[in-house]
Amino acid sequence: MPHSFPDPGNGRLADDPDYLAALDAHQCRQASEWLHPVRADGVRRVLDPGFGQDAPEIALDARVDALRLATGLPVALLATDTPPKRISALTGSVDGLSRYTGIVARYADGRSAELRLPCPLDPPPQNTASAEEACGLFTRSYLTVDGTPVGATGCRQEPDGPVEWRLADVGGWNVGVRGTAVADGAAVRVVGVGRPPGPGHLCTTGAT
Repeated sequence: MPHSFPDPGNGRLADDPDYLAALDAHQCRQASEWLHPVRADGVRRVLDPGFGQDAPEIALDARVDALRLATGLPVALLATDTPPKRISALTGSVDGLSRYTGIVARYADGRSAELRLPCPLDPPPQNTASAEEACGLFTRSYLTVDGTPVGATGCRQEPDGPVEWRLADVGGWNVGVRGTAVADGAAVRVVGVGRPPGPGHLCTTGAT
């Protein structure tokens, strides 16, 4: 039976050897699953064929094609020569069925590019007064998508803090870039966005 890892301060001592041993084993198992995302039967639990410490060297275009085929969704990438560390899929309930609803490309430097079904988001402030009313959490920004500047909403985690997320509407899809090192006008390329926005394939394997 898996260890529940209760709060050591809640009736359990932090130096309890059984607790520490179970916690260590749990963390080692998580690290192993991250580095080697393959089950004992050889079936990969991730959709990105280029992800994992033991994954073969695969061209980025082939990785993107595999994700698009598996999910039925377009893919957004940062316009950089450095390929993403991992491309993963988002899932959600659509009309009571588990479907793929977005794709996230995560880079080793902490940045990410994502494309997903439209989600509600207030429009960016249009003037100084409305910006002040937004408590400093939102600002006007823009992304450069496939070479074209596109208006975006910049989002902060705290009032007047750094902009950590820029979100734009591209053909009805939400295209976003996350990361504190991402500047206005960050360049993104989108593969396969020609289809109208809508959920992707049914998620029947649990793989992301």
